[in-house]
Amino acid sequence: MESKQQAVLAKEKESRELLFSSMADQLRSPLHGMIGLTQNLLSRSDISDCAAVKLRVMLASGRKLSALVNDILDDGAIKRKALVIAQERVNLQEVVEKVCGSLRPFMKKGVTLHTLVGS
Repeated sequence: MESKQQAVLAKEKESRELLFSSMADQLRSPLHGMIGLTQNLLSRSDISDCAAVKLRVMLASGRKLSALVNDILDDGAIKRKALVIAQERVNLQEVVEKVCGSLRPFMKKGVTLHTLVGS
């Protein structure tokens, strides 16, 4: 009886994982469309500074959500043993700036965050 319950639980877990992967995949296309539209609006010269700030926040949020969707899809690929990992070069200064940029809204007033990455 216990093995039957384990089989049912395993099947339910697999169904949940498929659901999450499917939902994440369905979110990806409209999300990328929103990111593209935001980038297009930011490239225009006729937007106000206030609108540009809000669009940059929207773009950063969209990119973070896109990364989360990709993580969900990667998790599913890992569980199916279908993930291919590729080693590639990154601009460390850019990565550090993005991480620090995401922390700045949470910093107390008067606190300054400095970064130093060697070349």
